[in-house]
Amino acid sequence: MMNITLFKMFISLITIIINLMTLSFLNLFNMWFMLEISSMSMISLMMMNKSKKASIIYFIISFISSSMLILSILMFQMTNYYNMNNLLMIYFMISIMLKMGLIPLNKWMINMVNNLNWWNLFILLLFMKIIPIYMINQFMNNMNMIMIYIMFINMFLSPLLALNLMSLKKIMTYSSINQTIFMIITMFINMKLFMLYFIMYLISSFILFLYLNYMNINNKNILINMYINKNNKFMYLMLVMIYSSLPPMFTFIMKWSILENLIMYNPIMNLLWLMIMMSSLIMTWNYMNLNNLNYYLNNMNYNFKMNLNMNYFYYYLIIFILIMMFLLYSLLMY
Repeated sequence: MMNITLFKMFISLITIIINLMTLSFLNLFNMWFMLEISSMSMISLMMMNKSKKASIIYFIISFISSSMLILSILMFQMTNYYNMNNLLMIYFMISIMLKMGLIPLNKWMINMVNNLNWWNLFILLLFMKIIPIYMINQFMNNMNMIMIYIMFINMFLSPLLALNLMSLKKIMTYSSINQTIFMIITMFINMKLFMLYFIMYLISSFILFLYLNYMNINNKNILINMYINKNNKFMYLMLVMIYSSLPPMFTFIMKWSILENLIMYNPIMNLLWLMIMMSSLIMTWNYMNLNNLNYYLNNMNYNFKMNLNMNYFYYYLIIFILIMMFLLYSLLMY
């Protein structure tokens, strides 16, 4: 059992390193090759965790999207960039959208996420999207109307489609779609801002997924029952506030800084800025489970004492995250 666990950790580490290492590449063929290696590693992780249905679905989708992607890269290499037509851009974007599970090509991912454990879902929703996002940045030097149209669709629909869901894994998947679009926008604006935002998003996602896995929370029903414990209620609210970039959390300052840069990047982006704000607000509604807001308010005791049996690891970790985010922001922005 120990050997299997170590092997899973090794495969996970390889998958993460491959995706991060690709950020140093400039050649689209090399990126595609690394994307295939990371996909095979992801499939191996799914199979080791007995997620056979998920591994089959992911293999089929990876095969189709990768075939389309390599064809679009070949066509791109044979075509002068300045003469590249919209059809080639659309074909490329379809392959990338299918690979990342963006709307409207997201049905396959929604159907398989409940078959994954929280760790595999964490890798799939964060690290497996790094290479496709980077390829978009290399393939397109700026945001054209096709890209903006795709952003609007995903920003508008991702929070709405998550409204009536009970599965937290599906809600986090739609949240990932929303965050993916925001990271694509950030990468076009400033690569340094993208790296900073990704690190903050990675840390906040990791601690939230770790908590959900630790508490074995997979749907809203379990979450509602968990609110009986005031410490759990407080912890969940803190993690969600960090994850959703709500004030006074430092992630809010980071997101606001990116939105300011978006307006400076192109004043026409005011409508996109408004869409991002509305989308974030609706998605936060999903995080906070506001269908049970009265339960929050009626049962919250603001003077409760911390239970000594509570695992203080999470409290210390939140403080550490906030300090690290502040240091990262200071180092990279000044």
